[in-house]
Amino acid sequence: MTESTEQAVIDQLTGYKRLCGRIKMLHIQPIGMGMSIEHDGSEDLLTALHKELKGKPSHMYLTKKQQNLELTAYAYLEKYPIGTKAQLNEVKRHTGSDAEDKANLKELARQIQKVIDTRSGEGKGHAIVLRRLVDLQEAIDEKYLIDCALNALSDYKPQYSELLTFRYIDGLTVDEVSKRLGIVRKTFDRWREKSIEEYAEINSMSQSCP
Repeated sequence: MTESTEQAVIDQLTGYKRLCGRIKMLHIQPIGMGMSIEHDGSEDLLTALHKELKGKPSHMYLTKKQQNLELTAYAYLEKYPIGTKAQLNEVKRHTGSDAEDKANLKELARQIQKVIDTRSGEGKGHAIVLRRLVDLQEAIDEKYLIDCALNALSDYKPQYSELLTFRYIDGLTVDEVSKRLGIVRKTFDRWREKSIEEYAEINSMSQSCP
């Protein structure tokens, strides 16, 4: 095992709690419209977001202003075509019977145009939300890989998994880890080297590090 592989394993494990903290913070940060998303890591975040919104009444995730736009759309639009450009054209067909409706229809058209601009790379609002979702998904995936590697290691070498967890994730001293495992320092040194080798092999880190 190379020194770079050993250091990569140690860095990954010592960063585990920081990674968990980042996931927690990304979870509670709003992703738009005052919403945050609860996610257990069992599916892609965008899929989870769509599931969270599906079936919920609009007042659960729309602001008061957005609800007014929705009501105006229901009052004026005779059809709801598929595709944002077709929807924009349909909205522009109507002018509104009073000043408030005219303003709402104009704002609705502006909101649809923002979606079109975002999809064409000209908008930034949705891109920021998507970037945050991607960051959270990547952090969850990284945590999942660490958890899986430690669980797989515990299936056949539970003492190795415990050593890595106690020493690098929990941050215990060598003496504290040795006491918990009921071993002497010489045994700790031998197990530590082997546990890092096994972890690197499970996580395919021995091939990825020079």
